[in-house]
Amino acid sequence: MSSSDDERSSDAPEPRSGGRLDSWKEIAAYLRRSVRSARRWEKEQALPIRRHDHGKGDSVYAFKAELDEWWNNPEADLDDQNGAERSAILPRRSRTAVLLAVGVFFALLFAAAWLSRPDSASTREPRPVPFRARDWVLISSFENRTGEPLFDGMLEYALEREISESRYVNVVPRPRIADALSLMKKPVNARIDAALGREICLRDGGIRALLTGRIEKIASRYLLSLAIVDPSSGATVAGFAEEAAGREKVPEAIRLCSSRLRDALGEAPGLIRQSEEKLASVTTPSLEALQLYSKADAQIEEGNSNVAEELLKEAVAKDPQFASAYIHLAFAIVNQGRPKKDYLPAAEKAFELSGTVSDRERYFILGGYYGMVGEDEKAKISYETLLSLFPDHHWAVGNLIVICNRLGQPWEAIGYTVRSAELNPKNFGRNIDAAFELFFAGRFAESNVYSGRAESLITPETIRSDASTVSLVHLLPAYCLWSQGQADQALQFVARRSSLRESRQNQESINSIGLLYLLLGRFKDAEKWIQQLEDPMQRETDLAMIAFDRGDRATMARHLLSLRRASEHRMVRLPFLLLRAGALSEAEKEIMALARLAPKERLRLGTAITPAYFDIAKGDLALMSGREQAAVHLLRRGLKNFDRPKVGISLTSSGASLMGTVSLARALEEEGDLAEAAEVLERLTETKTRAILLYCCDNGSLWMRSQLELARVYRRMGRLEDAQKIENELRRALAQADSDYVLLRELKRLETSGG
Repeated sequence: MSSSDDERSSDAPEPRSGGRLDSWKEIAAYLRRSVRSARRWEKEQALPIRRHDHGKGDSVYAFKAELDEWWNNPEADLDDQNGAERSAILPRRSRTAVLLAVGVFFALLFAAAWLSRPDSASTREPRPVPFRARDWVLISSFENRTGEPLFDGMLEYALEREISESRYVNVVPRPRIADALSLMKKPVNARIDAALGREICLRDGGIRALLTGRIEKIASRYLLSLAIVDPSSGATVAGFAEEAAGREKVPEAIRLCSSRLRDALGEAPGLIRQSEEKLASVTTPSLEALQLYSKADAQIEEGNSNVAEELLKEAVAKDPQFASAYIHLAFAIVNQGRPKKDYLPAAEKAFELSGTVSDRERYFILGGYYGMVGEDEKAKISYETLLSLFPDHHWAVGNLIVICNRLGQPWEAIGYTVRSAELNPKNFGRNIDAAFELFFAGRFAESNVYSGRAESLITPETIRSDASTVSLVHLLPAYCLWSQGQADQALQFVARRSSLRESRQNQESINSIGLLYLLLGRFKDAEKWIQQLEDPMQRETDLAMIAFDRGDRATMARHLLSLRRASEHRMVRLPFLLLRAGALSEAEKEIMALARLAPKERLRLGTAITPAYFDIAKGDLALMSGREQAAVHLLRRGLKNFDRPKVGISLTSSGASLMGTVSLARALEEEGDLAEAAEVLERLTETKTRAILLYCCDNGSLWMRSQLELARVYRRMGRLEDAQKIENELRRALAQADSDYVLLRELKRLETSGG
């Protein structure tokens, strides 16, 4: 029924946005419900229906915008009403069934059999899952009853892609599934059937619904079925089925199932329609290309980018217009460390095709392309736009961490690191990354939250694969306490930890406990643990640091020379330690030996072996040899270049840089330039947390020495209050240290002599 403008109620102006629906039939179709449901909702739930002035009771109309607003009203109690009336149970088909082919007849018979199972939603009052915006659903593996391997794994991925266009429903990402499987001691690539999927949901605790499905083939047609399962009870609460006239029509059936699923979970019809319009141009019409892409995506996630590259090359050969496959191909090549000329053509092709895909794909392509051509600001805007639309896009979150670090925006990078952990709450690596970054930022309470979560995720496999990180996870709360000046509580924590049997079960744990005792200045406790180390290189280095902190240069030199005899490998910090032990000639030999290393061997030692490193080492040697002027020149140049961030992480807290900075300050003092000496040392003030944890856990005393030197410079400049502030902080850090700690003696000397 339609009406002209003069038939409208005078007090019912049309909203500025939202079309008009001119009958009960149109209104019900827009709501995806029966006319009976729409009429009942008008009476019981105040559905915004308008009526014309001519007085006919059923002459009604409504505006889409008002219906959308009503649907999104949290007070609307629809759960016990809409389920029984859902019209999304049987496959869609023409009313002229008598004209359909025999194959369709059999398909419908099978659909009826499927939907009349005892647990089918059509045989009892549905019990919809209590679902809220941005809740999580897990997609289990579809049953492929077609006999066509093409559909193995492809349907789940295609459904995930379609649902991911929703701003209401979140799909559990594969890394989160892999984490749950790991905790269950199952392969990360295990097939997720309904039973395993339900167990994952229950173990995770944050997944609201499980989706199961199957595909059948009757003659030339395909029947796709989908069910929503309540993980808590295992009951099927809703079911859907769609026909596809042929293989190439299966994506359309998946899209229809996705829309009906979103509708069943409570998403507003208007929002579903918006995303359906965006998906009118499908990413790829080729099922073969989509299957290859889904396999490649999983390979990239597992770190097998070389395998992914070959799969993606096949995908774009199947569909030369497959934009998302091109950008994934570019990333797969980038991940292998290959040159720009290898990956840029694929990125450029993706960029060229980016106008033909959905928002989710387009903004990811733009972010990837701009990042690859060096336009990081544009890349950041693209990824941020993507996340504003689709907050669960874990690839965008990960790439933003890299982009923000490259732009010198570490605080924003930390935020995305935390967001990554929230998207993957069962992932050990993501949670410990968040814990470490928050610790480095001085946000200790938050750091403890994520380290505690990471600790709960430790498994025997985690210990085998990353024992060093696991040992730090156990002790991170103690480092937080020490960093806040609570040395007594830190000591109590490590004492409790060291009493546990598991603390003695691997060398990494023994080393970490020994180094924490060293940080606290508890030399006897540190020696007890460090003496248990089987690696002579690590043992002799740590024992040398204990002698250094005691001011025992002879013992320090003995351990360092023993280290050189015990290991044929070079060590980045060894020249600096030899200089502080008074072994100048041995230090010079070590510098020359490092300079002769081949590039590959230098790379094994880390990024610190650069020309800047040798400037610092030679400058340190010059100062110890009494050549102050040469020392200042070399140390200035070396520290300036060495301090350039690498992927957003400054190297100022490495052992070589810490020792070189103190040397430069002392050389400047000798020249009478106290202001620059103070400025040089002040750069290290904010590096405390990185110094004690990032590079070597025995750098804490080196950082404290830099601050003690700064306090001494401040006293000479007459800045007594600033000096005393630093000295008090150091006293708190050393509150539990042994009396023969050289820093304690130096603090006392400063206090009595005044400088």
